[in-house]
Amino acid sequence: MGYQDKMILEEIASNDDDMVRDAIKNSNKYRFMKAGKAIQFIGFCLKASMEFIGYKNMQKMADIYEKATLAMIQHIIDPQIYQLTDEIRVEYRGNNQGNDMWRNGIYIYKDDVLVVFIGSIMKEVPHILLNYRADQQFGYIVVTNARVDPAQRIYTV
Repeated sequence: MGYQDKMILEEIASNDDDMVRDAIKNSNKYRFMKAGKAIQFIGFCLKASMEFIGYKNMQKMADIYEKATLAMIQHIIDPQIYQLTDEIRVEYRGNNQGNDMWRNGIYIYKDDVLVVFIGSIMKEVPHILLNYRADQQFGYIVVTNARVDPAQRIYTV
């Protein structure tokens, strides 16, 4: 039984918002020139994160990766929840719009505590008020607090 079993819905929502804010605050932004590389990176982050929290069922991880990336590509807004064990839960959320789109993505919980956030792929667009070089290219962004080995940044090319 998790600590949330004794909370009312408003407390759970507030607690979840706090965990999301903390996860985002501790996140890094990764840039990719191709959407395929961004999707590949999300799979890498999911696998590394699940191994980090001790989950080893590769088939189930592959299934979640497939469903979550498909939901991202098709812009599915209905939340999807996968209860993997009594302690581990993975959620895909895609219902945020406008300025809150950065909240869309994969949320990994262990013992009702948000451990990892892997954001959905976002198209990088220039901001009108900022100066950009005419030859500067824009690609895709993934925001995550997943523990990524700096040597793996080859994905950002």
